[in-house]
Amino acid sequence: MTERKDNGAWKIVGVVALTGVVALIIDLFGLGALWMLQSPADGEHRLFTLPGGVKMEMVYVAPGSFKMGCESGKYNEKPVHDVCITKGYWIGKYPVTQSQWKALVSANGVLLAEYDPPPPDCANSGSGCCSRRDVDVAAGLDTTDFPMYNISWDDCDTLVNALNAKEGGGRTWSIPTEAQWEFAARGGNKSRGYTYSGGNDLDAVGWYYENSGVRRLSDSDWKDRQQAFENLVSNKCRPHSVKEKDVGNELGIVGMSGNVFEWCQDRYDHTDYYSKSPVNDPCNTASGEDRVLRGGGWRNTAQFCRATNRDGFFPDIRENFFGFRLCRSEE
Repeated sequence: MTERKDNGAWKIVGVVALTGVVALIIDLFGLGALWMLQSPADGEHRLFTLPGGVKMEMVYVAPGSFKMGCESGKYNEKPVHDVCITKGYWIGKYPVTQSQWKALVSANGVLLAEYDPPPPDCANSGSGCCSRRDVDVAAGLDTTDFPMYNISWDDCDTLVNALNAKEGGGRTWSIPTEAQWEFAARGGNKSRGYTYSGGNDLDAVGWYYENSGVRRLSDSDWKDRQQAFENLVSNKCRPHSVKEKDVGNELGIVGMSGNVFEWCQDRYDHTDYYSKSPVNDPCNTASGEDRVLRGGGWRNTAQFCRATNRDGFFPDIRENFFGFRLCRSEE
């Protein structure tokens, strides 16, 4: 018997078919749609349309490995351990803004839970200190491009579920896992090992207790906690537009240190999760009642804004320095 030698013919058929697909995509969507046929580049930026027609710029984070945690940090940042992100993902260039949040909630029919506000921050709430941590400290300002704050983890989860229901399969929207968040904040595979996301100078990249008001404050104020709370009010400290310090990290992601704490998908185990965390794509779904918060906020000191800092809070609590950033699967 003789062997058929028609591989060349089949290759030609394949090339012709692929050419036809490319031509169809260009015809339907224009030349700009050719990115649909390409694998994203690490740090690539794209503008996505979310269910409901809301636009959001996102940054691609390629798979990679890193050392998660910090041996010189707080007890809950130890031990430093190996983490491998096995799948690439997209993450918001900015935290979700107020205009985006309101449009997404409205367009997708999201119903958020009724809310019972937390107790005052201070024992003497009439002293002029921050009597409520859910008060809108930016009332009267144009907050269109401010990060959405006063949202709970439950609120974020409700929105994400609504987005995925509208997608009907395929790509998946999510709250980033703690590992995804830290990998992105550190600059992914392009990391230069900065203390904060985007640099070692927090004033250049983020808003925090010292610089978020009308005059500069000092970390030393926190030696007197009551005085520090009063300073927040008298100094008109507040969140700021996500584009006011438009300084990206190694991947071009903006604002992951300061302005608002960002919710993560994981449950918060502040005792020993790092010692038992799996290497590949860790996400704590088992231990801890709270949910993880990362990045620090406008009312926090610099130590809370480090890329490795970990905190957590009740998932149903809304605070005026809690926000979040959307994540999306590669495809």
